[in-house]
Order: sequence, then C-alpha cells, then structure tokens
Amino acid sequence: MQPQANRDAVVIEIEIDAPPERVFRALSDPRELAVWWNEEGIAAKAWEFEARAGGHWKTGGSSVEHGSWDTWGEIIEFDPPRVLAMTWHERLDKPRPFGETVVRYELEPTATGTRLRLTHSGFAPYQEAFNDYSKGWHPVVGLLRDYMVSA
Repeated sequence: MQPQANRDAVVIEIEIDAPPERVFRALSDPRELAVWWNEEGIAAKAWEFEARAGGHWKTGGSSVEHGSWDTWGEIIEFDPPRVLAMTWHERLDKPRPFGETVVRYELEPTATGTRLRLTHSGFAPYQEAFNDYSKGWHPVVGLLRDYMVSA
C-alpha cells in the first residue's frame, strides 16, 4: 500500500477478500461507512450519502491532529460495483490551504475478491494536505479491508 510519487494524487491499491459488490456497498452505504471508518484518534461521527450520480455526501468527526472536521462533496460517478467518484471538500478546526479535490474508487474482480484502487487527486496547489492525505488514506483502506474480513 504505497502512494505513487505524484505530488498531485495519492494512489493506493489493495486486495480485499470480498467480491466487488460487497466492497462497493461498504463504500456507499452510510450505515456501513459509520461502522468501519473509525480508528484510534480519528472518528467519523455520522455519514450522509445519496448513492447516485449527482447525489451529495458528508461526514464529520474529530481527530487529535486537526480537531473537529467536516468533509463533503458531490458524487460525480456512481457505477456499481465498478466505480465510485466524488468531489472532496474539508473544513478543519486547524485550517490549511485546501480546495476541491476528487476521490475515485475503482474496483476490479480478482480470483480471491477485489482489487481496489483509490485515487485522491487535485493536490498540486495543496502540498500540506497532500502530505497528510498520503499518510491518512493508508489506515482508512486498512480499516475497510479489516471490515470486509469481519463482515
């Protein structure tokens, strides 16, 4: 799970032992997102997710590093169980330069489950945020993989 050396995008690929339909549901169902998207030091308090192209999503929570935070955006591609893409905005108690970025999940079936490729792009003018997200996405995709094993 290494990000590419591209300072505009964080790219992570992982293998998950679950079919793409199941993984896609975990990425797009607000009840499931609320279960697995929590880790020590970072907790998402609630999720809203309109599971369709043109729908909106949002969540918020708190972290040791950034205090309380909110993230939100619009779903720009919704093609179950292959692609989920959305714009990404943030508000942090400890703000930093940040504008709209895009998160894209691509799911591909494998012999044992799913290859998930996460691309979070648009960081060229926001290098502090790039550094944080390039570290922050690793535990998140790990939480998803662990959740798929236990679900």
